Amino acid sequence: MCIDGRPRRVRSWRRAALPASVFIVMIAGCSSLADQADVSPQARAGGAQSTGDDPCRFATAEAMGKAFGRPMASSKLVDVCQYRGTPTGLVVVRVKAGPEGTILQHAKSAAAQGAQGAEKATTKVGEAYFDSILPAFIGRVGNYDVQIETTIQPVPRDAMIAVGTRIMETLAGK
Repeated sequence: MCIDGRPRRVRSWRRAALPASVFIVMIAGCSSLADQADVSPQARAGGAQSTGDDPCRFATAEAMGKAFGRPMASSKLVDVCQYRGTPTGLVVVRVKAGPEGTILQHAKSAAAQGAQGAEKATTKVGEAYFDSILPAFIGRVGNYDVQIETTIQPVPRDAMIAVGTRIMETLAGK
């Protein structure tokens, strides 16, 4: 408000967007609580870890190297686990709790539209997609998004799907 009682004109779209973004975040938080209620007891038991837990707990460097056919070393970054074999051979694994991620939404729509490179992967525990254009494996089980990306060429499709499926089964408690 100005001194004379008139409303002050918003000078920036950011100031106008701030209250709207706060409202959207609050709504998203409430909807994620509703999504958690739909998670099976097995997924809650196996995936009760917080998002701050070690992302490298799902696969050792030895197991990841065996899956991709090369020796690898792992290192934990903030919220991802990075497996490095050669200077160009990199695999990144990210497991995050929360609402459905943007990359998963992209993979779903690309597969639905029949886009080249996007395909639905078969899993027993959740919904998963493999996109050879990105290249990435993206899956969702319970309240968790599982994402695996690589720089290895040619793209090891079967290895990425196998590792991603194994991580999803671990999260589901199977």
